[in-house]
Amino acid sequence: MTLAGYFTKLKKIYHDNCDEFRSRFGIPLSKYWDLVAYLGFDIVGFDEKFLKTPDGISTRAYVKEKYGEDAVKLLERLIESEKQEIK
Repeated sequence: MTLAGYFTKLKKIYHDNCDEFRSRFGIPLSKYWDLVAYLGFDIVGFDEKFLKTPDGISTRAYVKEKYGEDAVKLLERLIESEKQEIK
């Protein structure tokens, strides 16, 4: 994938998921998505600053317990957006 293609894909993923993210978590996706460089979703920042997952439980398990399986799937889509090979 070219760099331009990568940025285009990240932009699409952001726009395709921003309304659902706000609906599920009550905050804008832009708070944890790098809109300047389109680097993707900041799962670490989201976990540490918003979720505040307790020790001894995985982020996935905590999200599933608190927000449901659909929220887990949403976060997985956002994380997958970063796993693109740039040529």
